[in-house]
Amino acid sequence: MSRVYVVGAAIPNGGTFMAYHLGHILQTSFGFSPFAVQVKNETWDHGKHVYPSTFPLVSIAQMESMIRSEDVLIANPSFSPHMFGLRLPGKKICYAQGFSTFTTLDARFDLYVSVSGFVRDYLAGTYGLQTQVIPPFLEPHGLESPKPWKERPSGKVLSYLKGPIARVFYERLQEIIGSDVDLSDVVGGNSLPRRELLSRIAASRYLLSLSPAEGFGLVPVEAMSLGTVVCGFDGFGGREYFRNMGNGAVSAYPDIEGVARQLLAIVEDENLAESISRNGHETAREFSYEKFRGAWTGVIAQLLGTAELP
Repeated sequence: MSRVYVVGAAIPNGGTFMAYHLGHILQTSFGFSPFAVQVKNETWDHGKHVYPSTFPLVSIAQMESMIRSEDVLIANPSFSPHMFGLRLPGKKICYAQGFSTFTTLDARFDLYVSVSGFVRDYLAGTYGLQTQVIPPFLEPHGLESPKPWKERPSGKVLSYLKGPIARVFYERLQEIIGSDVDLSDVVGGNSLPRRELLSRIAASRYLLSLSPAEGFGLVPVEAMSLGTVVCGFDGFGGREYFRNMGNGAVSAYPDIEGVARQLLAIVEDENLAESISRNGHETAREFSYEKFRGAWTGVIAQLLGTAELP
């Protein structure tokens, strides 16, 4: 039986969770035997994501000794320093879910797929790669239906600060806005379990997201799915789905003055903000697992030259 090896499949973040699902598709739709390749001795017991099944864990060294020409390797661009594409046999798939997690791309894979139009254009302009765009999907959040937007606290802005750059811009935003908006409710990028973070988002009218560089930006879309109005930077990758002042209130990095203007505008105009909430919720519905699986099944079948299992 052919095998699929997913590098970092058990690492608890959104990018590796999507890579895990590519391995799951190869397992369930094409009959591959799956393995999760450990990067730093990670295991499945972190509790951040729900996995349909768990794969046997192997080290990078074990994978390199086991992999054959009939096998498939899946690795995100952040693992480019290993140069798997140049060194290892088999078909190799790279789901490019970002552009800031690597310095030099492992550019010898058999298939590259981009998470957004921005990442597609970056790979084309920098490496000459022509890639299809397949957005990620939103996990079912497992929460009770959130309160209607108008029943949430009117002055509540939840600030989601992912990384040190976001915190610097947050402090500058506080200086600009002063006491006009309460920005005291803050969560860090990895400070809460996923369910608790989503519960906090679902209880807020507004989510301030100041991450400057995202390949896509799952947390803003999760917030939109919960009816929360997203304000902040578009993260570049967010241009895939944001329509400014239509389904979000976003500015391009580093325009923190624009973020301040947008935030004040939506807090002061409840009708506008509620309309953005409704539109954002509709936008989030587009990112379903069914679409993700269908698109990936097609490109994998083409790569392997074989049909999906009946």
